[in-house]
Amino acid sequence: MTSASNDSAAPEAAKPPAAGFSPWRLVIVACVMALVIVVLHYSPLQSWLGNIKRLKEQVAAHGPMGWLLFAAAATVLTAAGFPRLAVCGIAGFLFGFKTGICLTQASSLTAAYAVFLFVRWTGIHGAADRLASHRALKAVLHAHSPWAVFVVRQLPMHGMVTNALLAVTKVRHRDFLIGSFFGFLPYAVVATLAGSGVGKQSTAMAWLQLGCACSIAVASTFAVLSIRRRLDLEAKR
Repeated sequence: MTSASNDSAAPEAAKPPAAGFSPWRLVIVACVMALVIVVLHYSPLQSWLGNIKRLKEQVAAHGPMGWLLFAAAATVLTAAGFPRLAVCGIAGFLFGFKTGICLTQASSLTAAYAVFLFVRWTGIHGAADRLASHRALKAVLHAHSPWAVFVVRQLPMHGMVTNALLAVTKVRHRDFLIGSFFGFLPYAVVATLAGSGVGKQSTAMAWLQLGCACSIAVASTFAVLSIRRRLDLEAKR
């Protein structure tokens, strides 16, 4: 009897721990962005700033058509699994913060909703197994609200997996869209702000935007970690 129970417990013990959030990733990203600013503003490569300015002017010359083309490409790439935050950084670099955040929010939401609709249309429910084994997910999604979707967006999962998981639940379309919009927003602001700071003619403005991006990232990270701890505690009750 003891042997059987030990055998049944073995697979549980063999499960690898879930990948969690590492604050070192934020440190690495911040260091890379700082290095780019130093190279562009304090090295012989400073002459590249003129080329970057001309590139941005060429992109801006296309007007709304350039926005539409970028949004369409970003939607396809994000739906295919390309890192969303990388798209945010590129958008900020090419269009500036205001236009960049609008384009990336629109493309991210469109891509997520496309995957959501596809999973529901096909009836593929393989992701339900992942949901059944995740106590925190089950606890928060029981509410079927925009807040639930927002919280799930903060969990350490790839966006494609999150979209599929949400699609196999009873979350309403409206709640999915509202929760996803605000769930995408915190780190989209960080990435777009950092991207728009690269290539700024003003060194002070470049450092200011990087500092703001880091501050928002730290605040968002502490908030997300707090939410996740609360969810884990509620799930264990």
